[in-house]
Amino acid sequence: MSPARISVERLAGDPGGIDTAAAWIHAEWSAFSGRTPEETRARFANEVPEAGLPITLAAYVDGEIAGIASLRARDSADWDAAAQPWLCNVFVAPGWRRRGVAEALCLACETAAAKLGYPSIHLASITPEGSLYERIGYRIYAWRTRHGERFALMCKSPGETGKTQ
Repeated sequence: MSPARISVERLAGDPGGIDTAAAWIHAEWSAFSGRTPEETRARFANEVPEAGLPITLAAYVDGEIAGIASLRARDSADWDAAAQPWLCNVFVAPGWRRRGVAEALCLACETAAAKLGYPSIHLASITPEGSLYERIGYRIYAWRTRHGERFALMCKSPGETGKTQ
């Protein structure tokens, strides 16, 4: 079941949303990134909309923030120095999962990347097979290990679609 209406907007103009997003990202990935809650919040609060990257988008359903995704020149780990931009911080609040929010965020980030002239978008995932990313067209191009976990590096050109059956 999908929400009736998902709107995707820049997070930069929503101070309450920035606080929510920072709390989500810190709770989910601080052990990986090593950032404090304040550093995590600053990454979102200091974005300048006219400056290109980074871009963090928020999905809202009936005015409630339901999830976020960022497009950055680099992910928290420097997976592939020649590749950019990176889709990262894809997070959907538990009550909104499996309702189209993450897909809407990813596609909006792809649109933003295309408008900035990037020929492809990259991401790192520990669960690539059968994932949303694979379904919407991301393909594995390399593997990396960090903190004992194996990550698939995935790539997609804007406008590519997922698998056909």
